[in-house]
Amino acid sequence: MIRTLKYNDVKQRLIRYIFENRMKEGDKLPSEQKLCALFETSNLPLRRAEDELCNGGMLRREKNRGVFVGNGWDRTTFTSRLGILSIGVDDYPSGEQETNFRKALREHNCDLRVIRTFGRDVNNLAIAELEQCDYIVISGFVTQAWVEAVKALEKPILHIGYTELDTGIPRVENDFPDLFQKIFQVADKVEAKRMLVWLPLREEVSYADSMIDGMNEAIARCGIDEARIIRDYLSIYSIRGCIKSLRRYRDDYDMLVLRDYVLDSLGCYREWGKLLGDRPLMVISTRRLLPNDFDMLLNTYRIRIPQRSLEIAEKFFFSWNNRLPDDVGVLKLKAELSHKFDGGDYWEI
Repeated sequence: MIRTLKYNDVKQRLIRYIFENRMKEGDKLPSEQKLCALFETSNLPLRRAEDELCNGGMLRREKNRGVFVGNGWDRTTFTSRLGILSIGVDDYPSGEQETNFRKALREHNCDLRVIRTFGRDVNNLAIAELEQCDYIVISGFVTQAWVEAVKALEKPILHIGYTELDTGIPRVENDFPDLFQKIFQVADKVEAKRMLVWLPLREEVSYADSMIDGMNEAIARCGIDEARIIRDYLSIYSIRGCIKSLRRYRDDYDMLVLRDYVLDSLGCYREWGKLLGDRPLMVISTRRLLPNDFDMLLNTYRIRIPQRSLEIAEKFFFSWNNRLPDDVGVLKLKAELSHKFDGGDYWEI
């Protein structure tokens, strides 16, 4: 089951409220008590939603006076609108990434509308909102039905994510075979004979199948013996599952590979480090921010794919005439292995 973040839902309702009431810069929002009643929520999700919009300049909070519409809502200069359809994923885009994208679009006099739909079936309300947009980005659990419904709108479209469908839509995705090739190179360098790799569940993560396929492709490219890989499929929300895995394979692996989502969960369990011991840890960094000194930890490595998809979306629609560079159908983003502190020397692959 997909976990819905309450504040994200409240944020979208708040955005819709401002649009539908044609509020403009300087207008004061209703009291916290009235908005909580209107959105059927408590004050904590509402405050977090308002804080994110304040950080992006969309709202502003004045002490002892309330919350007001900021200059980010001045729609009089907008000449177009870009809609992001996020299917079955509750946190993309969000936070700083969404805020920066809004700012970038304003340079093109373009408004942004994020449309989240938590079921995977075609939602007519979402399609109706996309009809009001001039450009469309789709992401998440994209199905053939969604592809057909969005293409029928006859708007410029960019797909961010993964699919085995022949959609005919230009697409940006992470290059997972390249990522795992670099992980295997690190494993060779640290002389890890067996790797415990924690893989995502397909019902939780939209890129699960692509990540697994990418690892299989890298195994074939590098000639890795399958016996060298211990695969464990874990929920990104289950600390218990992670601890069970560490205990089950305690004596069977020399290097642990996991995603930063899982690292967040394990941080709540202080004893997990003892189970890992001094074995190398490889963290696949997708969206989470890690501490500045993370790369200085001994036996700890970070590999990441820069979050450039929305930057590419801006160029796709406003600089590249709705085409990817060199007219490719799929643009693949390469992974970067961070510098590693190891006995005083930095190195990278």
